[in-house]
Amino acid sequence: VVAALARLDPHSVYLPPVELTESEDQLAGNFEGIGITFNVPNDTAVVLGVIPGGPSEKAGLMQGDRIIRVDERVIAGTKTPQDSMVRMMKGPSGSKVKITVNRDGTLIPFNITRAKIPVHCIDAAFMIDDTTGYIKLSKFTRTTSKEFTQASEKLLKQGMTRLLFDLRDNSGGYFDQSLLLSNEFLQKGD
Repeated sequence: VVAALARLDPHSVYLPPVELTESEDQLAGNFEGIGITFNVPNDTAVVLGVIPGGPSEKAGLMQGDRIIRVDERVIAGTKTPQDSMVRMMKGPSGSKVKITVNRDGTLIPFNITRAKIPVHCIDAAFMIDDTTGYIKLSKFTRTTSKEFTQASEKLLKQGMTRLLFDLRDNSGGYFDQSLLLSNEFLQKGD
């Protein structure tokens, strides 16, 4: 195995089975859970954002909320690994989870019904001026080709004749989707 890994190109990476499953959930274009992004800077999960239209936004969770408990389990200040926190919050659509947060010193419980969370790969698509469109692509998910086609068609209708295609900080993903996208820009044999 080590010899095989040593021969990977610089754009390939080995993922252990657990990480592969999580990565595939993200790249598949949807996963089931409560619809938040969070970080754990000092042994407490802090909500970085709620996915628009997702269960957490509907329940009232907000950026900056500090997650204290998931159901009855205290996860703040207990050295709970971040991947364990994710597993506790994820779950099948329709199942319920109680998230208790600290918001400005007040403990607030939220009863959240998990749902299918759409994961979009296009972060932005708009016209910079009358003829120049801008599309930012964050990763190559199962829906990348479809999302790019929809975004570019919308911009073409708005008068786009040139495109600024932003791939900075793109985290990679499915090769077949990147290949399909390259067909939009390259002629046969390029």
